[in-house]
Amino acid sequence: MKKIFLLIFILLLSINLFPCFVEAKQESNIGEDTSQLGITSENPKLIEEVRGLLEENYYLPVPEEVQKASTISEMIRLLQVNDPYTYYLTPQEYEQMKMRDDQRAIGIGVRFLVKPEGAFLSEVLDGSPAQQEGLEAGDIITHVNGVNLQGMTEDQIQTNLSGEEGKSVHITVLRGQSVLSKTVILKEFTYMNVRGEMIGKTAYVKIDRFRLKTFEDFISVSTELLENDPNSFIVDLRGNLGGDIYSAMGVAAAFLKEGDKITELQYRNQEPEQFFQPGEVPGFPPPISVPVILLVDSKTASASEIVTSALRDNNRVTIIGDKTYGKGVAQLVVELSNGGALNVTDSRIIPPSNESYDKKGILPDINMQTVAPPSKGDQTDRWRNVAELLFAHLENQTTDVGDIQLTLNQKEFVISPETARTSGFWRAYKDIFDAVSPSTVIKMKTLDRWREVTLEDTEEMWPLYFPTYHHINKIIDAPLNKKFTVKFSQELDEQTISKNSIELIEKDTGERVPIQFNLLNEKHVEVVPELQLKPETSYWLVVHPDGIQAKNKNKLKQGVIAEAVTVSQQ
Repeated sequence: MKKIFLLIFILLLSINLFPCFVEAKQESNIGEDTSQLGITSENPKLIEEVRGLLEENYYLPVPEEVQKASTISEMIRLLQVNDPYTYYLTPQEYEQMKMRDDQRAIGIGVRFLVKPEGAFLSEVLDGSPAQQEGLEAGDIITHVNGVNLQGMTEDQIQTNLSGEEGKSVHITVLRGQSVLSKTVILKEFTYMNVRGEMIGKTAYVKIDRFRLKTFEDFISVSTELLENDPNSFIVDLRGNLGGDIYSAMGVAAAFLKEGDKITELQYRNQEPEQFFQPGEVPGFPPPISVPVILLVDSKTASASEIVTSALRDNNRVTIIGDKTYGKGVAQLVVELSNGGALNVTDSRIIPPSNESYDKKGILPDINMQTVAPPSKGDQTDRWRNVAELLFAHLENQTTDVGDIQLTLNQKEFVISPETARTSGFWRAYKDIFDAVSPSTVIKMKTLDRWREVTLEDTEEMWPLYFPTYHHINKIIDAPLNKKFTVKFSQELDEQTISKNSIELIEKDTGERVPIQFNLLNEKHVEVVPELQLKPETSYWLVVHPDGIQAKNKNKLKQGVIAEAVTVSQQ
């Protein structure tokens, strides 16, 4: 079979957290004036070359009108009515594609997130011009060559930070309260599309794109992580638009066992082809058998959907995020005699379930898009926090009263409320209850059994954060300068009253409000917020049972919660 290399990718979408460098858009760009593409109707040799490649490789019978078309642009335009993934690449675009596939870039070498102020640097790549000029993760680039980046899209920012090798860009950087000026010389460098780190005993792997070396990079990163004996894996495919199909299949096979079925490609008039046998991944240790969570979003496409569907259909993964893009066809890139290339759809992708996700996408088990759509102002990754919380219990697998058990895609997860009510996981815990399907089975451990969590539990939420506590009252329309008085039945030991024994917590976010205490008398404590409360917000005043003592050394038998809902305005 005549193949140069096999790619699957998606068109016309921006890339999150992608290295900043010049990258031609993955699109046809064929307009009315074909001379812009270096192809003309006067080049009959090239026209027949393209026509022959379509006849040989296109995944469907080539329509008669395409066969009769007199120009390359006409052929492509007719095909793109139903197939936007077949297009022509100029010699310059083809060189840029090969550069990307070799993981070479020209630019300053940063990964960034779009924030209201500009480009928030999430990573400065090793050996990059940005690193050499002292840029750091957490910096915000606000201006490039005097141009304000505020309000720009990711593509617009990337364009401003890109250019020819040797060109200099003058940038203004906000670092904390300081404003810095830097001049960075653009240069070519290599980068990895795979990054990894340990989060406790969970291995986290982020794959930005599937390139020709991505599988090799994945083996390197995951092998290093496996030396830490992780009890779980989080594989982050958000924003991954696809790429090299062999790398994607290799990554999927690394998590599958012998006998599992993996994705196949269906070419025209041929039997489906399988490129990897699970359990026999070249150069990789035995299959990774620990639990796996995939993070996906609407930009998870093509090769990334191959990984997602292969692990899902073999009941190997829990999926968190948003519905994936839905691209179930693959492309072949063939170099042409003029130095350009034809990107032609040559096969259908057949997932293990045999149920195509083309134009439909793959649904997550927990749909975070419905409750926590990514915001430019977010400083925390709520989607990733949910994945980390689901795996947190694996470090201590004993269960206690109040623990929550939920079943997702035939897999059971246990969440300890003690872990969930920490500031790092508070919001993620609520997000889980808000995002799971109503049919999800959720149970709570009591002294003698597991009972089903009720609708009232999830509406009130305090029984899930503080299952052994007692709810005493609820205050409506509390003023924003509200002071709380807590009455005890016995004389208090004043020394035991502290910010660990009494907390004022914003219900939705888990944010602890700084408070002060006034002992009004031997049985009454006044709790005074140091900051004005937010309007139309619910707060919990929580008195913990293991902190405050009476003068006779008696302790509280049970923790208590009072709720206050503030007024809409002062």
